[in-house]
Amino acid sequence: SLQAMVSKQAAERLEEMLGPARQELAQANQALEEAQAVLKKEKAEFEAARDAFQAEREQFGGIGTPDQIIRLNIGGEKEISVRRSTLCAVSDSALASQFSGRWDETLLRDEKGAVFIDFSPDVFLPLINHLRDMTAGAAAAPRRWPPEQVPSNLRTEFERMSDYYGL
Repeated sequence: SLQAMVSKQAAERLEEMLGPARQELAQANQALEEAQAVLKKEKAEFEAARDAFQAEREQFGGIGTPDQIIRLNIGGEKEISVRRSTLCAVSDSALASQFSGRWDETLLRDEKGAVFIDFSPDVFLPLINHLRDMTAGAAAAPRRWPPEQVPSNLRTEFERMSDYYGL
């Protein structure tokens, strides 16, 4: 019948039009499945790295708290106690990195357990006072560098220490 022939031709025409679209859809579906596999693998790698980091953090006792008190033996001449947050006041410095808590087990200590600082108290204490001023909310006041407490005859040594600590 004519109606069956027209229907068959319409179905063939429709199949011709849909064929490439179905092929594109199959290719897109395959690409999506490949991308999902890559993401699944990357997620597993990320989770493994995160777990390794957590294990390392636990092994080293974690990061110290900002309010933790650190005892310092300065040059074998003077002992002081300082908040960890004071020592870490300049966040991108070597001093902050050293006292972040991550390296506590590797710090050189004296027989009483105080961290040994191999600089003269005359040079190191002005730095501590400067850092204390920074953390005590004196942010509005302009800071001189080197701090005023550094005697002029010790400025070179102070600058050398500042460079050492990345300040």
